[in-house]
Amino acid sequence: MQNTFVAAALAALVGAAVAVAATATGLTTLGAGVGKKMVRATIYLDQVGGDCYINTDPQTLEAFKKETVEWSIIDRCGVTLAADVAIEFANENPLEPSCVARGKKKIRCTLKPGVAVGSYKYLVKGGTALPEDPELEIVQ
Repeated sequence: MQNTFVAAALAALVGAAVAVAATATGLTTLGAGVGKKMVRATIYLDQVGGDCYINTDPQTLEAFKKETVEWSIIDRCGVTLAADVAIEFANENPLEPSCVARGKKKIRCTLKPGVAVGSYKYLVKGGTALPEDPELEIVQ
């Protein structure tokens, strides 16, 4: 009987430690999306046949005002050996003017203050890869 209590106490202690570690590293799922400060997308550069294609996931990235947007770049074509991947907005750019929207591994930008709610189409380009045009959707 005493072993059962010791095992239960140990399990509770381990569970509490895991919960604290998950919270500290941002891995919690409880209340996900509430008060988030960063949204993420992934830009894939993949070889298909003889061509390199860009695919962004998700195709429509939703962000709240005052958030930071981060695009991770996964290059399976070797494009970033010679050139950066760049993000260019078709019309109005919702990103902070000081943001350098190009990189080899990651692009991270904050939204400009007072950015209007709406949909912003952008072009993802990189070297000889065929470009893609996903959207950044700004919501309240």
